[in-house]
Amino acid sequence: MKLAQHFTLINQLYCEYYNKGIIKDVFHQYRNGGDVALCEVIAAQIHFPKKRHDYIVPIPMSAKDDVKSTFNPVIQVLKTKKIPFVDLFGTTGQSESNIKHQTAYHKKRNLFYLTSEAQALNLENKTILLVNDIYTTGVSEHQAAEKLFIRKIGKVDVFTFVR
Repeated sequence: MKLAQHFTLINQLYCEYYNKGIIKDVFHQYRNGGDVALCEVIAAQIHFPKKRHDYIVPIPMSAKDDVKSTFNPVIQVLKTKKIPFVDLFGTTGQSESNIKHQTAYHKKRNLFYLTSEAQALNLENKTILLVNDIYTTGVSEHQAAEKLFIRKIGKVDVFTFVR
């Protein structure tokens, strides 16, 4: 699937690490194994983009994945690094991993909605940095950005821990 055929593209994608070798093992243990103690190590090694953004926004996990994990890996790192962020999104409950195995993934409804907090903010012409733990297909990041483009934001960049 070509994202440009289905979404307005994001401005810039920043990825800290490639998802292979020891990095893959560490992030799997952190994210899927629920090893929250690894957060300190990961937070110390992650370097966020230097570019200034009006808002830093974590991309939420699906409700099912959030319950299974017991913590949100992105929010945990942001808190550990003392990076201010705003929760602008909620999820519809359908997990991306469930949808990925369907042939028409990109045609499914958007997984995200803007929260009441997001609705109350003036996002027009603002720069947003979306933060996710892992970039796989890019659909989650682009679906989240799609919700922001409706609000006439300036630019959306994406930072992911691994790709």
